[in-house]
Amino acid sequence: MSENPDIADYPFQVSENVRFSETDQMGHVNNTVFGVYFEIGRSTYLSENGFYGQDQVGFVIVKTEITFRGMILWPGRVTIGTRVGRVGTSSFDMEQLLMQDDRIVGSAMSTMVVIDLETNSATPIPDAIRAVLNA
Repeated sequence: MSENPDIADYPFQVSENVRFSETDQMGHVNNTVFGVYFEIGRSTYLSENGFYGQDQVGFVIVKTEITFRGMILWPGRVTIGTRVGRVGTSSFDMEQLLMQDDRIVGSAMSTMVVIDLETNSATPIPDAIRAVLNA
């Protein structure tokens, strides 16, 4: 990810309200909540692209890296930008950017593995899903 990423480079975007309950004693959103925001972006991407319930496959995260770049303050909203990076045989990377107002507050990269829901083992990405990931 570049030093100065642009939210416009993340074609899938979703916004969330910052909740008072997410703040810590210092008055900003606790670092653990960043992961929740990124999960909202990933799961909404998968859902809105119709990936859930397709071909008896599921998605598990095997690696997540989060870079904290700034504070998130309450009250307010955040925007989570999501895009697909590398697409492999049975896994793919999701790259994400977290913004509040015009400030970059975090970025993440997650590797997701496609699993067969009957065997709980890695399986090749189905063609219909691969087509969306590569679009």
